[in-house]
Amino acid sequence: MKIIKIITIFYVLFSVTACTQELNSEQMIANNEIKKDPDVDLFLLNYSVYKKVTYLNEDDVELNNFSSIGEIKDIYSGEGYLKENMSTKLPVKTEIFRSDDESGVIIAKTIEGYILYESIPEG
Repeated sequence: MKIIKIITIFYVLFSVTACTQELNSEQMIANNEIKKDPDVDLFLLNYSVYKKVTYLNEDDVELNNFSSIGEIKDIYSGEGYLKENMSTKLPVKTEIFRSDDESGVIIAKTIEGYILYESIPEG
């Protein structure tokens, strides 16, 4: 009888810990932003969370001064948490660029034009 109780306790503990996933700091930042504003436009890329600032005038953007740093691979469904290469608004295959200078400007190239994003700092 003791063995059955021990096995049952072990099974329950294993099930609970196996289903629990720890969030990294970027995912916590993203989830906090989503809780504050469920309609927020942000994405997680290269272990940083980026939030929409504004649309840019296409005449002001020269992609010669930018390097591609990745693309959106999934859209957040509203359940769970934001994962790497996932966006709340940008469609899949949206390319993300970073300026080549020290400013670190991030833009997304969409069908509607370019969108400026800023990194949300930790803490």
